[in-house]
Amino acid sequence: MAITKTRKIENIKVLPAEDQSLEADALTNRAHPTVTVTYMNSWDDPNDDDLPVVSPSAHVIFRYQDDGTDTDYSTHDELVRSICLAAWS
Repeated sequence: MAITKTRKIENIKVLPAEDQSLEADALTNRAHPTVTVTYMNSWDDPNDDDLPVVSPSAHVIFRYQDDGTDTDYSTHDELVRSICLAAWS
């Protein structure tokens, strides 16, 4: 019995900077767009009649972490990484 997990992007939303009067190079999340991605996670085993199980998960990605360093979004899908890069450049 091998359970496989798959993750599919359900939607991606980019919200504008909270404070658009701030300079773009300001080291605050209020000066940069926020990216929210929703994934649909599925666990399946063809030999188990109770599966698949599907569960959504949402991730809000900010430009900076609390300590002011860049957020590491490298674990997200390539499309999400491209959108983050475009939103923050």
